Amino acid sequence: MNIGQVVAKQLRQPYGLLGRFFGLLMNRVNHNLNDFMKRNMDILDTDYILEVGFGDGTLIKDMASEINNGKIIGIDFSEVMVAQAKKVNRQYISEGIVDIQQSSIENIPYAANYFNKICSANTIYFWPQPESNAKELYRVLKAGGKLILGFRTKEQLQNTSFSEHGFQLYSEDSVVSLLSRAGFEDVEIVKEPSKKYDSYCAIATKI
Repeated sequence: MNIGQVVAKQLRQPYGLLGRFFGLLMNRVNHNLNDFMKRNMDILDTDYILEVGFGDGTLIKDMASEINNGKIIGIDFSEVMVAQAKKVNRQYISEGIVDIQQSSIENIPYAANYFNKICSANTIYFWPQPESNAKELYRVLKAGGKLILGFRTKEQLQNTSFSEHGFQLYSEDSVVSLLSRAGFEDVEIVKEPSKKYDSYCAIATKI
């Protein structure tokens, strides 16, 4: 297994001692994207929010500071990330504001129409069945709820050493098409320029 394959595998599902390092690394690399995504969420005190693929849980902690009468649920299929996120969010978990679970986007363990906001950053490349997985997000979102999906474009990632190993890369148009086919409406892409990687968010609504 070459370095590109190792990096790709860890980015998809961090594991082992190296996975802990990648959790910290992803937090740093994703900082601008997570911040942009959070600003587009317009968080309210009463929100019920789902984050899919939360890394080390830093964004969940940031969002939880704005929640008193709602809840934030995080799901990730990496055992290492679940452990780290529970440590990072220990206080909010004890207060009943945050719940961290090991689970997959393929089968979100919540009833239909449970959340009014869903977010996820840099996970779309790894969805095993993209249209089915997008429909699962649609299922658990309430009518009138909002999905905010942070991502890097195909143009940004296609020349990296790791993206050829298990990554499904997307253009802006292909993200819009995917979410529209899953049932979302009013899908738009917003962009925040940066010196290194511009941040992109797809914002979609369940009518």
